[in-house]
Amino acid sequence: MHVKTQILNRVVTLLTGLDTTGNNVFQATEHPETPDTMPGITISFGAEGNIGGSLRATEKSLALKIGITVKGDDHVVINQVHSEVESALYGDFVNGGYLNGLATNLIYSVSRRTHNEKAALKHTVLDVEYKVEYQTEDGNADESV
Repeated sequence: MHVKTQILNRVVTLLTGLDTTGNNVFQATEHPETPDTMPGITISFGAEGNIGGSLRATEKSLALKIGITVKGDDHVVINQVHSEVESALYGDFVNGGYLNGLATNLIYSVSRRTHNEKAALKHTVLDVEYKVEYQTEDGNADESV
């Protein structure tokens, strides 16, 4: 299984069951936007690129996109979920790496907040992006090194 898939699975595991969102975690770029799924989290990937490596290994940077969706415009709930997400992600440091040792680094990049007043269910989304750096041996994308 590709390291990217392992990273995605690990993030889903870490973010499922948080105090505020519970099991409302979706591997998707769009949130289902129903009352029962809010507050909720979406998890997806953006761009990936080479950031270095050695003769037999490649180091990559992958954009991890996490969307936090809440009913209305509840700043308190969005900030609480954001705090829980960061605690879960950064608290998973094992064997010198993040995300159960799959990533060599995890860097907070940016967050953007949008309020959708015109939707059938008024809601606010905080899109948070992290850079996940990982390394694979050339020819073996199924194992991080």
